[in-house]
Amino acid sequence: MLNYSPPVLNQNTWGMHINSVRHLAPPPEYPDWLNPFQKQKWQDRGVVVWDANHRVVTHLYASYALKILAHMREEDSWKTSCFIVGSPAYQIPIPNTSRKKQTNETGTEMPQEGWVLTNKIELSSDRAARFFEFLTAEEEALKQITSDEERDARKVLGRAYGLLVEYSRKRREIGEDGKREESPKKRVIPTIIPKGRYFTIPQVAEICNVTVSQIKKWIWTRDLEALDLPGLGRIIEAGKLNKFLNKKMFDPKLQLT
Repeated sequence: MLNYSPPVLNQNTWGMHINSVRHLAPPPEYPDWLNPFQKQKWQDRGVVVWDANHRVVTHLYASYALKILAHMREEDSWKTSCFIVGSPAYQIPIPNTSRKKQTNETGTEMPQEGWVLTNKIELSSDRAARFFEFLTAEEEALKQITSDEERDARKVLGRAYGLLVEYSRKRREIGEDGKREESPKKRVIPTIIPKGRYFTIPQVAEICNVTVSQIKKWIWTRDLEALDLPGLGRIIEAGKLNKFLNKKMFDPKLQLT
């Protein structure tokens, strides 16, 4: 387990902490201004940065925090100007179903589809320096967390392969009438999930910047296609997600509800 001593919490200013192993390396106590969604982010594995004055909590996955550290080493503009941190999310403009033009009152264009930062926190040069020092000091821990996340993902997929094989075998042994066939025909059973990159429902919710419940609703209405893994939950293939994101831009029924 990683050695980690949580920093002293000052709810009146700002701060950052790292969550290495959930439940074994607990984060600092919650500030009293956190809402339920922020409380979840407060303890997610990775780096958490918070600003009490603006009541913002942003979560950074360990791999993303390492990319920020590399960027800060290459570009030193943050030493003399502000530096912005935030959680990456995929922005999807919601079609305007009214007769108004697709512009706001100032006449500017509506936001475009693409990756944006949410829960942004603007760090002054002094705070950015402290943030850089923090990431540098925790670099090895962040690499370990990234390795753990990749290992856990491989482990889950390994379990999924076995469950899919067993599930497929049982489905083939049961006839259309629901009774087990006495002499089921031997068939070739796939032993792996179709090749591709997959996301969990919480990850898709973060990409779409919506709640987990909203993602589940889209799956239930069959607007978003997911692969059901018995005993593990659902995962969504990257290509299916991209297809859904493109469709969502032009389909009014897929607006947030």
